[in-house]
Amino acid sequence: MGDEPSPDFAAAVNEQFSLLLDSLDDPSLLAVLKLEGYTNEEIARAIDCTVTTVERKLNRIRKKWQRKSGQVEAES
Repeated sequence: MGDEPSPDFAAAVNEQFSLLLDSLDDPSLLAVLKLEGYTNEEIARAIDCTVTTVERKLNRIRKKWQRKSGQVEAES
């Protein structure tokens, strides 16, 4: 039980995750699939594109979230 996050922490993480997903345009499905543990190959098949496209879009998402994360930390 000591390893489980507190309800407040879980709510804060959930809120941050929602904000990050909301900051995405079209690729939010791609981000959700990746966070759920799907491989890039599985994601490419699911959204009917190449693995290279998935990797490129994931890199864009990471960069966008890093910028957003920096903004959130600066505002704190």
